[in-house]
Amino acid sequence: MILKIALRNFTKNLKISLVVILGLAISLSLVTGALSLSDSINVWKWERIEENFGNADAVAEPKSPSFLFFSFATSKIDDSEIENLKKQVKGVLPVSEDSARLNSTLDVLVIATEPEYLSDFVGESLTLNPGEALVGKSIAELMNLKVGDRITLLFSSGSKEFTVVKIGEKGFLNFKGESASLSGTVFINVKDFDGVFPTKCYLHYDLPVEKHEETTIETNLRVRNIKYSFLKSPINKSLAYVTLAFSGISIFVGFLVFYMFCEDVIRDRSSTLVTLRKIGLRKMEEWGILLLEGFMYSLISASVGVLIGIFVGKFLLSRFQEVVDVISSSFFHFDKIGFHLSISTLLLSLGLGVLFPMFLFFLKAREITGKPPIYREMREQLDVSWKLVIFAVLLSFVLFFSELRVFSVVLLSLIIAIKLRNPFIMMALGTLNLGMGLFSSLNLQSEKAFIFSSLNKGSAIFFGVTLLVFSVVLLSKNVFNNLMSRGNLSLLIGLSYVQRFPKKGITVSLTFAFLIFSVTVFNILSASADRFVQEKVKGGLFGYNFLVLENPFRSLLAKTSLPVHEELKDPSRVYLYTLKTERGEKMIAFVDESFFRNSTLKLLRGSARSLEASDTALIGDPVDLEEITGTLKSILPLGGRKEVKFKVAGIYNKNDYLVPIDMIAPISNVPSDVKPLSLLLGRVEESSASSVKQFYFSKFAYPFFLDEEFKKLYSGIEGLVSVIKFIFLFGFLSASSGLLLFVLKSYFSRIKIMGTLRAVGMKINQLVASFLIEHLFFLFGGILIGTVSGVLMGYFVSEAMSESLGTFMVSVPTASILLSLLTVIALASAVMVIPSLMMSKLSPLEAMKEGE
Repeated sequence: MILKIALRNFTKNLKISLVVILGLAISLSLVTGALSLSDSINVWKWERIEENFGNADAVAEPKSPSFLFFSFATSKIDDSEIENLKKQVKGVLPVSEDSARLNSTLDVLVIATEPEYLSDFVGESLTLNPGEALVGKSIAELMNLKVGDRITLLFSSGSKEFTVVKIGEKGFLNFKGESASLSGTVFINVKDFDGVFPTKCYLHYDLPVEKHEETTIETNLRVRNIKYSFLKSPINKSLAYVTLAFSGISIFVGFLVFYMFCEDVIRDRSSTLVTLRKIGLRKMEEWGILLLEGFMYSLISASVGVLIGIFVGKFLLSRFQEVVDVISSSFFHFDKIGFHLSISTLLLSLGLGVLFPMFLFFLKAREITGKPPIYREMREQLDVSWKLVIFAVLLSFVLFFSELRVFSVVLLSLIIAIKLRNPFIMMALGTLNLGMGLFSSLNLQSEKAFIFSSLNKGSAIFFGVTLLVFSVVLLSKNVFNNLMSRGNLSLLIGLSYVQRFPKKGITVSLTFAFLIFSVTVFNILSASADRFVQEKVKGGLFGYNFLVLENPFRSLLAKTSLPVHEELKDPSRVYLYTLKTERGEKMIAFVDESFFRNSTLKLLRGSARSLEASDTALIGDPVDLEEITGTLKSILPLGGRKEVKFKVAGIYNKNDYLVPIDMIAPISNVPSDVKPLSLLLGRVEESSASSVKQFYFSKFAYPFFLDEEFKKLYSGIEGLVSVIKFIFLFGFLSASSGLLLFVLKSYFSRIKIMGTLRAVGMKINQLVASFLIEHLFFLFGGILIGTVSGVLMGYFVSEAMSESLGTFMVSVPTASILLSLLTVIALASAVMVIPSLMMSKLSPLEAMKEGE
């Protein structure tokens, strides 16, 4: 009997059941999609272990410095150290490494070793004579290479030609660096290597990866477990957590919709169960009916949510992959990530989709079964118990003495407003909250401080506006009553239901308000950031749009001079160092005379002519200093250092430029005994940028056409923004399902009443109008609250960032905000069409006979 009643309740309310299932499934799909990102990256990592690492479990090397992806290991590893390693691990491969440019196009890792060592390490018989090269599969596919092809490797010391004798299909022979992000590896015979050998040893433990970190090796070398570090890096979890963070609002809305539905179900079942209890239904059977019905809703919602989540996960993965592809360069190459959904994620999603709704049903079922079997008035009341009031007061008191002082006041004011429901008190508390929100400051000193200060300010503004709006609604009650007394029947019926069911209406209103608040803040921040980037990059790098970075190896070996291509206009040479002062470490650029003539550098005080004196410099901070002393250090490892003193000849604002260089000095002041990082700046037409880049690639330098790089940056940012907006769209879909649930439930519960009204002469357009007035009243209240509070919060956050970043400018994207609001209204209108069409076909006679 219990199963029969539960199935009857489920099927009888099938239309509403489907709406609720969809609302919860949408939210659950975001959880499944976000967790599937972690699964996909985790599987990708294991594939890379198999495809690109092979037996390379760890590396042992002398403690040598590095710069970016360049290693400066120059000391030879003693044979005794290698023999010591061989006694402790299964495999040891002594090598020396260098970077080279393959066919003047692709930067690759070059590993030089003895052929017999390589054969023993990979467990495969290999031939690698002088003049021959073994090329990894990843490089072969990128460059369309095959066995027998001739290739040219450009080293810092010169170029050499090799013949490809083998393509490394998988494992260590297809090694792509410790992060699996390089283009690939070319193996050569040690006799073709100009340098010290060996400078590094690859180690094979022959142990599960999980035990690598526990392995202890006694050696004077530094040992790094590269396979374990790659596998355990937090990028997969971080991406899932970031996605969940942005999805949090949408997920919360979905579960809020289900909570509303639980209340509806319990309210609908109340009178039926009371009757059954009176005729002998036991309390445990009543529990069984409610929980079984809840389990049906939960299980179906969870199953549908997981199915939708698979498509969401695939979409999110493809968009993130597009962002990575756009911002990748010739130096880094990431293989495609396939979609995967683990059993643990599947069970977790199903468990969350079942357990949480069942918990809500359990709480609501306890309410109804714990009361005597008498008919209860089910009119909705917006109230809080005295226990909750006391708890809120104690919680506010505790929070008041923490970093959430403002939030504690907001929480207490909400409880007071709901408990008293006095419009004047509500208006006073709303004004207080809004005032605290407007005058409280945002702290950008640390991530934790920013989160707490944002919570304080955001909650004060949001709920301040909320209380003001609802206080105005309550104060306007007399106006509404006057309109109703004039005989406006649609307004009379619509507003009467607004007053009768405040709790659900306010829930729907605040749901949309919170979503619109979040989207509006995001739109303002993204528009302000976009404008900030545009202002920063429109002038390029101090007015230049082309940059060439000298190869660090050459910069370390000698103070080289990059050649100037004929298409490179207004060339300027720049040498970069760091200067350690009492005020911290600063970046200093030594520039030539061309820079002062052709750059967009603007001085706030002083002049470039004053730099003609020796030991003078310009500073980028508006500080009142006459001279600066400190230690000038090379950016390159082993580049040296020197104590220096500079006289301040002028001041400029470093925040006005793309790269905030702290100090600028004439190139005549460059010390000869400290190695610089050399740059060449200039201007290049877009039509000739490719040939100029190819010219510097052939010189083993690193050219960047900044206009092209900025386009990649824009595309990457736009890709991320579109992903976040997609996640917010799911929130609006969840909220719309809540609105649809609200209006359908209102429609089905009033069929008899509407049939009676139609029978006594009420026109269908009046009936539809009253229905729209009731539900749009709450919707537009949410739109007003969300838009006003969102604009205020977005403006203040952007303004705080402007003060911190200098040239960051606040931008309120009216078009984007209006588009978001139109999207909400369009979704709501689509929802409203359904009951309106159902009303237009309503037969008074049938409605009075049936009703749900």
